[in-house]
Amino acid sequence: AALQDPAVRKAISVGFDRQKVASQAEQGYEAPATSSSGLLLPNFQSVLPSQYANDLKPTADAAAVTQIMTGAGYAKDGKGFWAKNGQEVKFNNEDPTAYTDYYQASQLMSQDLKAAGFNVSPDGVDANKWYADLAAGTFDTAIHWSSTGPSPYATYDSWLDPSLAQGNNASGDYGRFDNPDATAALAAYD
Repeated sequence: AALQDPAVRKAISVGFDRQKVASQAEQGYEAPATSSSGLLLPNFQSVLPSQYANDLKPTADAAAVTQIMTGAGYAKDGKGFWAKNGQEVKFNNEDPTAYTDYYQASQLMSQDLKAAGFNVSPDGVDANKWYADLAAGTFDTAIHWSSTGPSPYATYDSWLDPSLAQGNNASGDYGRFDNPDATAALAAYD
C-alpha cells in the first residue's frame, strides 16, 4: 500500500545514487537519468518541458527523503524504517540475477534506500520467473527497460496504458497504473 503513495515513490526516487548505478551497474554505458519526465534524453530534449530539465539529482539526497516522508506523515519506527499507521514501508526489488546489470542496480539501489530508511531488499530471481511476475503483476518493484519509438508516445504508452495490463498476461504497464486522466492524455497524444 505504501508504494501507491506518490510521496513514497518520490522519496524513493531521491533516495538512491543514480551516478553510482550508472557507473557500477551499467559500467558507464548509460548516463544517470536527469529528468523525472521519463523522456529518453538527449533524443527528446526538444520536447522536454523546462521544469523537468535536470530535476533529478545524480546522487542520493537523505535530507530530501526525510522532508518528503515526514511531510507525508511518515516517521521512522524503532528499527529505523519509515512507517505510517504502524505499517512499515517494506518492499522487494525483483530482478533476474542473469541480467547482471539489472541485478547489481537492484542491489545498489536497495543499499542506498535501506540507508535512507526504507526496508527494501533485492530479490534475485530466474529470468522466467521475472517475466511471469511482470506479466501477472505479482511483484513489489522491478527494473525493466521501456519501449521507444520516433516520439515519446511509445514509452509513455508502454508505462501507462491500462489496456496493456489485463489479467496475468501484461505486455506493458506492469505496475498496473490506471488513471482516467492519464489514459485520456495518452489518447490525445496519439
